[in-house]
Amino acid sequence: QKNCQAPRHGNRCMFPLVAPTQDVAMFMLVRGAYAWMGTGWLGCIEPWEIERPPQLEQDYGSPVDETCQETVPGKSGVFIRKWSKADVQMDCNHWKGTITPTDHP
Repeated sequence: QKNCQAPRHGNRCMFPLVAPTQDVAMFMLVRGAYAWMGTGWLGCIEPWEIERPPQLEQDYGSPVDETCQETVPGKSGVFIRKWSKADVQMDCNHWKGTITPTDHP
């Protein structure tokens, strides 16, 4: 965590993602065939500096599974989805997202 003393402009950690793995995992679980994930209006003011977590810089490929599945339907609270370059899981009971690199065909 960076030192976020400056309250606004010029502060790279003005609005850092506090749970980037969970955010990206949930996005990957529910997105359709076409999607975009960005920072909204953040970065539209000088000095154009936004701290981008490494999870946003990875190539996870494209969805292999059409939709996400709950590991035990209606009970587990753990959702999974295969991607061409990663397996994604979100455990909603413990708020833990996992993105594991793979080589799915």
